[in-house]
Amino acid sequence: MLTVPLAGKHGKVLISEIRIDYTQRWLMNQWRALQSAYGNAPFYEFYAEDLQKILFKKHNFLYDLNLDLLSLCLKWLKSPIIIQESLSYTTDPLADVYDLRNEINAKNIVGSNKYYKSIPYNQVFGNKFVNNLSIIDLIFCAGPQARQIVHDSAL
Repeated sequence: MLTVPLAGKHGKVLISEIRIDYTQRWLMNQWRALQSAYGNAPFYEFYAEDLQKILFKKHNFLYDLNLDLLSLCLKWLKSPIIIQESLSYTTDPLADVYDLRNEINAKNIVGSNKYYKSIPYNQVFGNKFVNNLSIIDLIFCAGPQARQIVHDSAL
């Protein structure tokens, strides 16, 4: 799991105002962990540099880091999805909008699987497929096939 330490208090503040704490050595530790875990993955050498550039860009705000990482993942998957930020909070989204705000929960990492059922692919460690690891695992292990795996996994 990529863990990013936060600076200061972050109770009731706008998500775009949550700052990243760079006084800790988290960035280099995370990068070394990724190298150790995926350095031998079949597609690591093709994608690692893109990821490193974003991580070491040293974003001031967590929101900006998340947005850049999401954009990178969509680029890797050659996805036509366009990221659109909402301008205000809406309790009842339009009928054609998938409202997934309540599907992501730090206490329930596995999720409800109402929208996604992992299609197994070859991973770099273990003999048994572990689902829902991360998009980074999928990209480093499956490379160009990742897009099709995501597509086939959608329910």
